[in-house]
Amino acid sequence: YDEKGKERAALPYIDFLQPKPAPQIDDKNLTQGMLKSIQPESLYSQEISFLEGVVQNYKLSVSHINKFLDLEYGGPLSVLESVLLRFPSIATPAMTYGNILHKVLNYISIQMQSSKEFPDLDDLVNFAIKSLYQEKLSVEDTDLVLNKIKDNLPQLIQAKQDEFFIPHQSEYNLGQLFLEFEGVPLTGVIDRVEEHSTHYTVVDFKTGTPILSWDNKVKANKLESFKRQLYFYAFLLKVAGQYQDKSIKGRIDFLEPTIEGEFISLDLVITDKDIDYIANLVQIIYHKILSLDFPDISIYKQNSQDTNDFIQDLLDNKI
Repeated sequence: YDEKGKERAALPYIDFLQPKPAPQIDDKNLTQGMLKSIQPESLYSQEISFLEGVVQNYKLSVSHINKFLDLEYGGPLSVLESVLLRFPSIATPAMTYGNILHKVLNYISIQMQSSKEFPDLDDLVNFAIKSLYQEKLSVEDTDLVLNKIKDNLPQLIQAKQDEFFIPHQSEYNLGQLFLEFEGVPLTGVIDRVEEHSTHYTVVDFKTGTPILSWDNKVKANKLESFKRQLYFYAFLLKVAGQYQDKSIKGRIDFLEPTIEGEFISLDLVITDKDIDYIANLVQIIYHKILSLDFPDISIYKQNSQDTNDFIQDLLDNKI
């Protein structure tokens, strides 16, 4: 077909060829085959050297832990593809919108540290729009995100304004501290660390559909990944020896309102047992990645129970 959609005549010297449909590719089998192909025992020396070089300066983050444990989206293999080999991914409007909101909230904190005054709403909207135009989106997707910013940002700022007067540190980058835990290099950026009279709170912002309770069974896997994220941040602060004079709690702040216009926060008590749990996962998953040991997850189903079984099998050194 040409650029106008009209069917082209076959070239005379290939007219004898009979077109055949493209073979159907089973993504699951393709993934499993790729997984087998990168196991250390089946690699050539050059491939081994390449992957060893990739992991040489590797640092573990909580997003890597959650990718490794996410059975729905590839589990261990997704770490190989997106983290180690850095397969390209496409920026979606939802991702871009989330990134911009994070930038706006951090911008507010920076402005308040310098001037002690809350920025004007028009200034924040203009900052968000300027950030949007620096992103690589199509015209249609840019318009989609632009309209969402104009519709939702004023409502979000009104709901969250008082929280910026709580003493806090925004976008706290612990990767720059070169942290290690028992030989495991660690990295991570905490959206917000708040100081309260009796405790500190590590906060992570989420721009997806708000979940009303930690008890939501349908979203159990996602909620467990949220908990691991907060555990990891508290663990990072402990490794860094910072914020240790009070207890550390966690909170998920959803930046999208409910249908009723309410902004949901999920508070989490973090115990020593939770810190020990995440510390064990840190050790196990880091050494799995470092040794290029990506377990076969085909025996597990994509549900919360099998995810829990997978995690327990890792902890018990069964896989």
